[in-house]
Parts: sequence; C-alpha cells; structure tokens
Amino acid sequence: MTTLLHIVHPYTYKLERMGGPLILDERAEQFKERDKRVHDFIKASKYTGIQTLIYWETPIDRPSFSLAVILEDPCLSIMMPPNHAVSTPYCGQPKEQPGYTTPKEYAKIVLPFKRHYFIGGALEACVADAVCHVRSLTDKPIIIVENLCVTFDSKHAEHLKKTLFPAKEIKFG
Repeated sequence: MTTLLHIVHPYTYKLERMGGPLILDERAEQFKERDKRVHDFIKASKYTGIQTLIYWETPIDRPSFSLAVILEDPCLSIMMPPNHAVSTPYCGQPKEQPGYTTPKEYAKIVLPFKRHYFIGGALEACVADAVCHVRSLTDKPIIIVENLCVTFDSKHAEHLKKTLFPAKEIKFG
C-alpha cells in the first residue's frame, strides 16, 4: 500500500472554540470555501486510489454525532465511507480505553503505508498528536496539508511548525 490520507477530527474547524459548540446555523457559511477545498482534495485522493483513515472523537460504538455532522454536509460527505476508521479520545492518538481504538489496532492500519498525508481538525492539537504518534511508529514520509487544518492557537501552531515538526522530519504540503 502506498499512501494513507489521515482525516483527523474533520469537523473540528466548525467548532466555535475548542470544545464546542458546533456551528451548524447560518454562521457555517464562512466555511464553504474550506469545505470545497476539503471535498476536492478527498475526491482527488480517492480517485487516485489513496486510502482514507477517519478519526472519530467518540467511542467506536457511538460515532452518531460525528457521523451525522459529516453526512449532513454535502461537501464533507465525500469522506464516507472511509477505508479505515479509528476512535481517539480528544486527541489524535489511540489510547487503551474501553470503546476506543487500541494502539495495536491503530498500528496494524497505519504501518503498511509508505506515505502519510494529514488533514483535519486542529493543527496544534489533534493533528499534531496524530502526526507525532505515526512518527513514533514509522520513518515513512509524513506531510501535513496545512490549509486543510484549522488553528485555534496560532502562536502554539507556529511554535510547533518551527520546532517539533522539523525535528521529527514532518513536512508541510
């Protein structure tokens, strides 16, 4: 297998602030352009045979809220069905907690791939967690598509971009 597109908590950017509430009313208009870019990127990825891995924040047996948000959105619904899905509690990496994807299950999904692209939620939070966890498992190329992530804390995001990501050989695309 060649490339895996990690879609980390894909609705996060529609949160009014970290932790919610989710913006589903007329204020969501501000996200249309970004939604279109996400849609086009995922569509092109799927068309070229790139597999997708979607990260849910809820326990694996209760993704209904997250799933409903994606299915109700004409641009984001292209994410479904993903090739793979994991459930990570409020971060981008697996945990040994009931109802969530275990680190062993996660590694089994991720390790066969030779390249990893990341889009998603918060660059400085969940995406950074997921990227660093994948880096701890493999030395294969990792690319963050920055304009398809959101930033709630720009100072922290800039700090990570200048320090942590280069130290771990994580690139931006």
